[in-house]
Formats: sequence, structure tokens, C-alpha cells
Amino acid sequence: MTKKNLTYLTLFLCLTVFLSLSGCVYYNTFFNAKKAFNEAEKIRARTKYTSDTGGNKQYQYAIEKALKVIENHPNTKYYDDALYVIGVSYYNTKQYAKAGRRLRELIANYPESPYIKESELYLAKTKLKSREEEEAMVLFEDIFNSDYERTLKSEAAMGLGQYYYNNNQFLDAQPYFMSVRDSLGNDIEKKRAQQYIADGYYRLFLFDDALGAYLQLAEMDLDKKEKYHAMFTASQAAFRLMRIDDGMDYLNSLLENEIYFSSFGELKLAIAQGKEYDGEFEDAEEIYLELKDIQNKKVASEANYQLGLIAQLDNDDLLLAKEYYDTATKLYRANESGEDALYRSVEIGKLAIFARTLEIDSTTTQENIDDAAFTQIQLAQIYWLSLDKPDTAMMEMQYVIDSFPTAFDVPTAMIALSQMYKEHKNDSTASDSILHLVLEKYPTSDRVPEVLDLLDLKGTAADTGYAKLYLDKAEAFLPMKTIWIHQNITTNIL
Repeated sequence: MTKKNLTYLTLFLCLTVFLSLSGCVYYNTFFNAKKAFNEAEKIRARTKYTSDTGGNKQYQYAIEKALKVIENHPNTKYYDDALYVIGVSYYNTKQYAKAGRRLRELIANYPESPYIKESELYLAKTKLKSREEEEAMVLFEDIFNSDYERTLKSEAAMGLGQYYYNNNQFLDAQPYFMSVRDSLGNDIEKKRAQQYIADGYYRLFLFDDALGAYLQLAEMDLDKKEKYHAMFTASQAAFRLMRIDDGMDYLNSLLENEIYFSSFGELKLAIAQGKEYDGEFEDAEEIYLELKDIQNKKVASEANYQLGLIAQLDNDDLLLAKEYYDTATKLYRANESGEDALYRSVEIGKLAIFARTLEIDSTTTQENIDDAAFTQIQLAQIYWLSLDKPDTAMMEMQYVIDSFPTAFDVPTAMIALSQMYKEHKNDSTASDSILHLVLEKYPTSDRVPEVLDLLDLKGTAADTGYAKLYLDKAEAFLPMKTIWIHQNITTNIL
């Protein structure tokens, strides 16, 4: 072999070794990316319908390695594989814009790729996360209605159902969840779909359907949290159907299970509410008293709030009610009961401010009388609007009329009292009589137009004593008078 041929052979062998090593490096890079991706996917499959975001580290590693493949080896036969790994990994690490770009690239440039259908599903999910809802729904519908494998159709159906559910379109969501439950989903997806079905019926106030759906859910293989949700909400549906004993049974089944010991307070509250539904008010009150000092502040707050309602509405003890409301507010305010407790406490507290303090004598000024009447009207409004004590409100409003007849706001009090007779006593005769007294005793009041409207007397002989009407008629007459004067002046000149 000549020296020249030996040189060529050496160069050939070196190039072969280099290419072989380069190929190994390239393949190993992709292999490591795919391995990390598959590990992340296994974790995601286990935590698919939980708040766990496990697998992020593996997804990030898969992105890093797969990007090296497509950047350094653009002609590789694994390019579409790498794009799919990158797109899905971006999606599962919440990098939705990047995920969308890579998935669209795969779909556009590799129509024969085995990852096309999965990529279309992930593109739909990416668009939904990016708030491109209409486009996402079109893609989900195409997958759901086309010849795709069952797992992909199931995910599309869940995507459609969750979208409609989250937008409070519960009836539109139900068929998709039912398709997952009845044929498309795996055991986890079927369980998840059944919960959506039950919750949807409940939120539609279809309590009979909801109860049946929750009981069906309870027969599935549920974890601790899922079982609690199914049985607890089943009890609430039963209560609304006035199936009190059934609701109590569902709650007691949870209460008797030691794994729900941490939910003791919440369950006892629900039982107390069931007692109230059943008319057993004393038993309910005993439970609230038992819970008012419990360590769970949210439960204790609700118990104090309920005791406040009992003191206020049933026992007419406003001072005790305020104590309970104040305690409820101090313990927990971040819910509807806490906010209402604060409101009721404030309104009760105003009673002391608006208490009758003025005694009229020869030194009392009209300004003092007007202020006292206005304050007393506010007190009556608190009883009427805030404390649900209409009889007391009417008594206080009558006190204004009787005690401060010269006050500016007496016509206002009379109008309010007339409407109270109509709404609370259903006495239109008494209501109209009070309104007629306004016209008789306070014909120049600014409230007369409202009285005339309420009595349907606007424009009749009954309104002729009202000074503002004369003013309105005079103002209407002025243009006519001006025209008449102008015409007469013109005639005389001519």
C-alpha cells in the first residue's frame, strides 16, 4: 500500500469513527430526552386530576435535551418526536405560547407523524389555557366526533364538559361528562365525570337528580376527600327534598367514621341545620351552643351566627343577638355568614344611637324637632329593612307622626307607614287613609306628587291645593301670555 493510499484510509477511518461517535452522542441526547419525558408522563398520569404538579423537573430536562436534537440535527428522523416531546413538556410546565408554536409546527410539517392526533388534542388544550376558547372548542369537537382512539376522545369530552361547567352552562356540560362516564373514560375519568354530573345537577337545583348522582358516585372507588364530598352534598340535596332522615343518615355515616374526625364541627353544623329543617329547633340550638367555642374558628363563627339569628328572630333579644354576631365576626368574617353577622351587629348598634332622647318643651327649636324626627325615621327603617321586625318598625314610624307633627319629614314617615300597612298588614284601606291625610295636613309638602301617584289622583281635583302644581301651571301659562302680549302690541302698532 502506498503512502498516499494509507493516508486516505486513515482519513476514512477517522471520519467513520467521528460520525459514529457523533451519531451516538445525538442518539443518546434524544434517548435521554425521551426517557425524562416518559418519566414525567407517568407522574402526570397519577396526578392528572389533582392539584399536584409533579414531573416538572423531568419535563424541563426533556425540553433541554430535545431542543439540542432539533437545533443541532435538523434533518434527523426523530425531529417530529422531539417536537412532540417539547410541545407537550411546554404545556405541562405551563409555557402555553411556546407549546402552541411547537405543536403547530409539528402538525403543519409532519402530517404523517404518529403524534398528529395527540398534538391536535394538546393544541386544543393549549388554546383553552391561552383563552382562545372558541378555537379550542372547535378542535375538541372535531376530536370528540371523529375516529380517534378512545383515550383522546375522552380527554376531548372532559375538556368540553369542563369548559361549559366552568361557564355555568351545566346542561350543556352534562352530555360530555356522561359520555366519559358511560363509555370513553378510564376508572379515574369516569369517577371525575360522575362528580361533575352530580355537582351540575345540584347547581341547577335539580336535587332529586343530584341525590341519585351522588349516591351513584359514592359506590365508586373514592378516596377520603371524594367520599366526603359525595356523602356530605348528598345530605344537602336530601334536606332540600325534605328527606330529612336520609340526609341525617348520610351525615352520621361520615360522623361515625374516625377518618373524618377533623370534620366533626362541619358535620355537626350540618346536622343542626337538618334539625332546623325538621322543626327541631331546640335540638339545633343545643348543637350550636356545643359548637360556639370549638377550636375550628370557621365552625365556631357559624355556630355563633346561627345563635344570633335565634336570639334576634325567635327570642327578640337584640342585645344577646349582637353579642353572638360580634363573636362570629371576630372569629371569621371571610364568608357570607360573617359579613351578615357584621351587618346585623352594626344595625343593632345603631338602635342606641337612634333611641328617643328628645323631650319637647317651650325651648325646643324647629331644627331640634326636624333632627329628632329624621333620626326616629332611621330607627324605624333599621327595624323594617335590617332586623326583620316590621311591627316594631310601624310602631316607631307612628311615633314620629304623633310626636313630631311639625317636622319636615313627617310626610315621608306617613308615606312609609302607608306602604308598611299595604305590604305587611295587606291593608290597602288603612294605607290609602294615611296617604289622604298627607294631602289634607301637608298640602305644600314636596312629597305630595308621590302621594298623588300612589293614589292615582294626579291631575284630578284632589291636587288643586298643591302649591307646586300652581307653579307648574303658571310656568306653562307664561309662554302663552307672552305670545298674547306680543300679538296685541303688534296689532296696536299696525
